[in-house]
Amino acid sequence: MKERVRFAAVALLTTATLASVASAAPGGTAPVDGDWTSFGRTAANDRHSPLTQITPANVSRLDRAYVVDFQKLDPDVRRGQQSYPLAIGGRLFVTTNDDNVFALDGATGKVLWQYKPRNSGFFKNFGIVANRGLAYCDGRLFIAQLDMKLVALRPSDGKVLGDVALSQDVWNASTNYGYSETSAPICARSLATCRACWVTRSRRNTLRFG
Repeated sequence: MKERVRFAAVALLTTATLASVASAAPGGTAPVDGDWTSFGRTAANDRHSPLTQITPANVSRLDRAYVVDFQKLDPDVRRGQQSYPLAIGGRLFVTTNDDNVFALDGATGKVLWQYKPRNSGFFKNFGIVANRGLAYCDGRLFIAQLDMKLVALRPSDGKVLGDVALSQDVWNASTNYGYSETSAPICARSLATCRACWVTRSRRNTLRFG
């Protein structure tokens, strides 16, 4: 059952398109077999799953394991979904619009916790509501929020462990000037950063941990 649920997450993840940053992010720790710890699974964004139980011969026999309606769980969750779940140690971690994060039991779909930004009401002023997912490394989850903050969460309960403002490639870029962030972060070399910020390697744009 766990492998089937993980495959469902992998299937969603592999439908996305994201430029590879292999040359910019060497040294990333590869996830254990069966886990999917970032948008492209590895720091190189290769999107390859080493799982072998599901094959071309039996893929037609896959079936839906469960359905989770985030809008029923939280009426503030708006319509429209672009997130790509992570699968880590039997749990699924998925974002909804307005930067909510839900942790699910991978086998049953039971919601274990929800992270909701304190200023999520402010996000209703944004024309875009998407969030494309999380990154995981060194025991922490990372989300790049609409308000231009990179936030670290504890996977066990969703507690905020730290945050940093993102300036992107423009000095003092902020929501006051119409900036927002929807991309999934990238983790490598004990640094977490958003995709647009990686090229600059600016210390303002990254969150150091470990």
